[in-house]
Order: sequence, then C-alpha cells, then structure tokens
Amino acid sequence: MNRRTFAATLAATALLGLPLGAAAQAYPNKSVRMIIPFPPGGTLDFVGRLLAQKLSDQTGQQFVVENRPGGNNMIGSAAVAAAPPDGYTLLFNASTFTTTPMTVKASQYDVLKDFTPIALVASNVNVLVVRAESNIKSVQDLLATAKANPDKLFAGNAGGTSGGSADLLNLMAGIKTTVVTYKGAPEAQTDLLGGRIDFMFTAMSTATPLV
Repeated sequence: MNRRTFAATLAATALLGLPLGAAAQAYPNKSVRMIIPFPPGGTLDFVGRLLAQKLSDQTGQQFVVENRPGGNNMIGSAAVAAAPPDGYTLLFNASTFTTTPMTVKASQYDVLKDFTPIALVASNVNVLVVRAESNIKSVQDLLATAKANPDKLFAGNAGGTSGGSADLLNLMAGIKTTVVTYKGAPEAQTDLLGGRIDFMFTAMSTATPLV
C-alpha cells in the first residue's frame, strides 16, 4: 500500500471526525511530514497547518508541516514524488498542482503516475486587489489604465489558484501588463503595499485582513 492510500484513509477519517478503523490503526506509528509548496503566511499554509494539527490530535503522532516554496509549487511537489512510498510524506497543494507541469518543459514528476489524490480539504475565492491609495478603483479603471499604458502596469503572480489570473486577464481583455512571479502571496502583497506592483489576484482569506 503506497503513501497516498494510507494517507487517504487517515485524512478522510480525520476530516469527517470519525474514529479510525482497525485497518488504519497501525498507521502512523511515527511522525509524518506534510510538505506545503508555498511559503508560510498564505492561505494554503494556514489551512494545511490546521489540518496537520487535527491529524496530530486524532492519531497521537506529529504531522509536521514543512514549507518548500518555489518553482510555482513544483519544488515541494517534486520532493514528495521522490519520497519513499511509505505513507510518511504527504503533499498539501493547490489545484494548480495539476496544471503547472503542463506549462513547464522540464517537470520532475508526472501528476497522474506519481500521486494519488486524497481529499478536497477546502475551497477559496480569489479577488482582484490594489493598494488603498491607488487611482484604480474598479476593473474598468484597471482596463482603461492598462490600455492607455501598455506594459506599464505590474501584476503580481503569487502562484496557487490565482497564479494564472493576471495572464488570463491580459488575454481576455486584450491588454498588456507585466506579470511578476512570486513564491507566494505574502511576498506579492508586500510589494503591492510598497508600490512595486500595481495589482494582484489573491485568495479572499489572504486579502481580507488587509482590506
């Protein structure tokens, strides 16, 4: 039984709040790594740590979160793909995990062959944000400014489910903005607040404390 099958039984049981079945009682008998391929402070990190704590409480073993950001979530994902298939290395990732390898020529793993899905843990809503003092107050303002100043507006790409949103906006609206890629939302938000980028798409849960 591979690491994903073991984890599927365990994680699904924990999420439902049900007692572990007899077949899963032998697992885990030591600590489990949960790799999150994004930096601390973002939505995925927050939810992943909540899940890890719940699993630790229910099993009596530590589920240790390890942040491995970079490469648009591919560095952490590759680490899990290369780990021993013993159930003690889990991946907690965003839905873009399935699409990122399609845009990268030298992917180090095969999403379909190297991983097995366990459970949908949470869903989130992405929002378009600018800093409060920006002259852009609406989507119409953004599109008009971008059309009048091709390549002059800078958009933050924080990866995750919002990762390709700025590129998609460029394509659908027929505008040209410069997309800057970050390891995660906290870094992109810092540059947004500091005026180094003009707008970004990010998770509602990440943006809410700053709104």
